[in-house]
Amino acid sequence: ATSFPVVALLQPSKPSSGSSRNRGNNNGTIPVKLVFKAEGPTLTKITPGQIVGLMMATLQRYQLTVMEEEQRRIEREQATELRRQQDSEYQESLRADQERERQQREAKEREEQRKQEEEDRERQEIQDERNRLDRARDLVLPEPEKGAVGGASGNATPTRIRFQLPTGKKLERRFWSDETIGSLKAFLAVHFAEQYEQEGKNQQHM
Repeated sequence: ATSFPVVALLQPSKPSSGSSRNRGNNNGTIPVKLVFKAEGPTLTKITPGQIVGLMMATLQRYQLTVMEEEQRRIEREQATELRRQQDSEYQESLRADQERERQQREAKEREEQRKQEEEDRERQEIQDERNRLDRARDLVLPEPEKGAVGGASGNATPTRIRFQLPTGKKLERRFWSDETIGSLKAFLAVHFAEQYEQEGKNQQHM
């Protein structure tokens, strides 16, 4: 503008592939085209209605360009929305995959923990049984000879005891007369453990 007031109507120029002049300057601004201008004393002589009429006539001449720009704007917005939806769906799918992996990992960890606890429990039960048998063996004294004298008191005599087993089998053994019921229970515990171990060996040889 060379004088004021001034009214101008500018149109963004569509960059052409073969012209570097229309691609904008170095700071990335879009080049524009002056399509209508009124300034100085000329503008003061034009009524507002005439200015509006001139501007509307100019807009009508460039309506196709405006519509193309509007269509491109809509397409850009649609493309942006589509990318946003695709990104959102991808993120949702990624979160779902991560959640499945987390659940599978936790399920695997729980299963491994359950197996470990079961193995620990079985090892503890085996160790407890071994300790029980070791204590039972400590309580079982060697079978005394007939007519011997001894035992814990030093003057006990051998006593023969017959056990009726659940299978119907009878088991006889001599004990010192001063041995306790605990000694008899310990003898039976050791007897059944050794019998069970022998049956397992026999099955392995079959």
